[in-house]
Amino acid sequence: MTIFEMHNGVKLGLDKSSSLPLPAFMPEEIDYWLNEAQLQIVKQKAFGNNYRTEAFEGSIKRIEDLTPLVKIAELDSFSHPFYENVKYFRPTEADDYMFFVEAVAGVADVPRAGAPITNITRIGTTKISHADIKNFIQTEFNIPYIKNPLVYFYDNKIGCIHDPYKTVTALYVTYIKYPDKLVRTVPGYRETNVSELPEQAHQEIVALTINLLLENIESQRQESNTSQLNKKE
Repeated sequence: MTIFEMHNGVKLGLDKSSSLPLPAFMPEEIDYWLNEAQLQIVKQKAFGNNYRTEAFEGSIKRIEDLTPLVKIAELDSFSHPFYENVKYFRPTEADDYMFFVEAVAGVADVPRAGAPITNITRIGTTKISHADIKNFIQTEFNIPYIKNPLVYFYDNKIGCIHDPYKTVTALYVTYIKYPDKLVRTVPGYRETNVSELPEQAHQEIVALTINLLLENIESQRQESNTSQLNKKE
């Protein structure tokens, strides 16, 4: 569906079987709520806060719903200012980054002084909590053995803890991107006239937009419309 078809769907949905007159919405208002609905649907499908209670990759439907937004970015490494066996990465290097899915690290042996880094191997990472970080930091009293690199998040960065005898050259991050903004005009950078979500999710965007608009005006139809919205899952 194009955004123009979505507008028509929203207007038809608002007028459907309504015994009370509903306020007319400006095109700009419908644009706003369409984009709000699109973001809500992505978050619900990614984390299981939905009628089917399925998170991303919880079923074929979830995979198909979000596949167009799943990207992989290669992020450069930076030395941590305090910890020798930690590198950090900036996910904002991918300017459309929204949610982390997983990461694979490029790992190599620590080279001799002046020698180039060679024999880089890609190894899957494990996400840990901040409470566990202290157990893997290299100190004069602790030289940990770390089979797979460990990742954690802080200050808009991804920290990667690696074995002291290895180094991490890059992080290949799989993430869910922000969907391009829906606009009725000529699309600019990261804008579109057609949602990046697959066709089967377009009607869900329209249905959720109708629900948000009905809730916004405190319509008596909001409760029954929520029931209809769940059926579209």
